[in-house]
Amino acid sequence: MSEQGQLRDRLRDLAPRFPTDAEAVRKKLAELLVADPPGFRVAALEVLPALDGSSSRKCLLDLMLKAGLLPVCDPALIGQEEEIALTRDLCELDPQLDMKLARRLSGAASEHVPEAVVQRVLVLLNSIPENARVLPIVIKLLRHPSPTVRSKAALVIGRVSKTPHVTQEF
Repeated sequence: MSEQGQLRDRLRDLAPRFPTDAEAVRKKLAELLVADPPGFRVAALEVLPALDGSSSRKCLLDLMLKAGLLPVCDPALIGQEEEIALTRDLCELDPQLDMKLARRLSGAASEHVPEAVVQRVLVLLNSIPENARVLPIVIKLLRHPSPTVRSKAALVIGRVSKTPHVTQEF
């Protein structure tokens, strides 16, 4: 079995034990994360769907968030619907999540960020609770060369902005 498979299996074994031995399981998860952050992220993304709503899921998300492994924003690593579900859970753990996502857009207008990542970030921003703090960053994307990016940016602005005339102006 590959190292990745072993790590995934280890996470699957640890997760059910979290409710009864939270401290020890959290410590072991943290050790696994430190030993191989990229491998841990891939394995955890495979395990998380089975942990829906559990304390194990929140622990795993919290560890990954604090290690900078989430949000992913990479269509090659995780499906859009799965990442939207993760993002909604992450909102409960991190009140600054919207700004962390928006910062991923830095350089997007000048095409330093791949378009697929820009589109994913905009989809995620559109899926979380309203927050006008992201407007200054998203507004810049209205000048992006891609019509798809401009359209998704306009959707985010429309959802976040409570003022109809501001939305119509953009």
